[in-house]
This record gives sequence, C-alpha cells and structure tokens, in this order.
Amino acid sequence: MPNQKNTQFVLLLAALFLCLSLCDCTPHRLPNDIVSEICLAEADIPSGTVYFSEAPEGSDGYLTAELLFTAYGIPKSFDGIESAAVRLSNSGHPFEIAVFLCMDANSAEDIALFCRSRIKTLLRNSLFTSKQCGMSKEEYESYLSEASVTVSGRYVALIVSSDPKHAKRIFINAV
Repeated sequence: MPNQKNTQFVLLLAALFLCLSLCDCTPHRLPNDIVSEICLAEADIPSGTVYFSEAPEGSDGYLTAELLFTAYGIPKSFDGIESAAVRLSNSGHPFEIAVFLCMDANSAEDIALFCRSRIKTLLRNSLFTSKQCGMSKEEYESYLSEASVTVSGRYVALIVSSDPKHAKRIFINAV
C-alpha cells in the first residue's frame, strides 16, 4: 500500500502544479504606477492631470468611461480593460502617457488600435492645438511623429513625449 500512497501524492502534486500553471498568478503593476514612473523621467513635463481607474469614483482623478470615449473613442460598453491610467497635458502641449492593463491579448490589440486613432486625431487637429500651446505646427507635429503605441502582453502604452524612446524603455521594463 505505500506505493499507492506515493502514487496518489505524486498525482496530487502534478494536479496542483497544472492548476498553478494555468492561472496567471503573477502580480501586475498598476498602470498608474507605470505612468508615474514615466512622468518622473520626463524633462520639462508640462502641467497636467493623471486620471486612473482606481481613483475614487467622482474624484478629480477618476478615469471615466466618458473620458475614454471622448479622448480615445473607446466605447463605454467596452469591457476589455482591467485597469488604466492616462496623463493628459492641461495646456495642449504634446505630452500624453496612457497605460492600459487589458483583460487579454485580444483586448490589448483593440486598445492599441484606439490609441493609434488617438494619434491620428491629434495630428488632424495639430494646427489648432499647436496655436493653443504656443508652438509652431511643425514643432507640434514633430512630437506626434515620434509618438508610439506599444503592446507588451496585456499592457498597452500610448506615449507622446519629448523622449519617447526612453519612455518606451521605462514602460517595457515596468511590465
């Protein structure tokens, strides 16, 4: 009978290992923390506001479905976002960091498409917005031409920055 107990123990361990390997047990960094890390590394960051989904509902920093729809075109009924944080400039200066933790890889690809559309929208409005922030259209558009949308697993980042390559490295290292 000791053989049967050993076999049962081995089977139990194998089943436990299988269960643990099927679940995603790694802790995820919150998008708000990643946005903060990117912003801390930015030189001459313009004034702005960080909105995040974990903020108390109704507070100034709460990321609403309305804001996601208005800025990114993400439908209010979209349920593929687990957590998100967006840092927008208050002056129209071309600086924007958005990080999304999505429910799955397919949702991440959808969010990446919305973020790419956001960049196109900013470019279409560059003449008006550049005047708002006191930049030439060409200078404003140079920021946007360097903008990036990066997908890493279930994370997506939209980066409009004075040093987008550095910001992208911070994002990749953070996730």
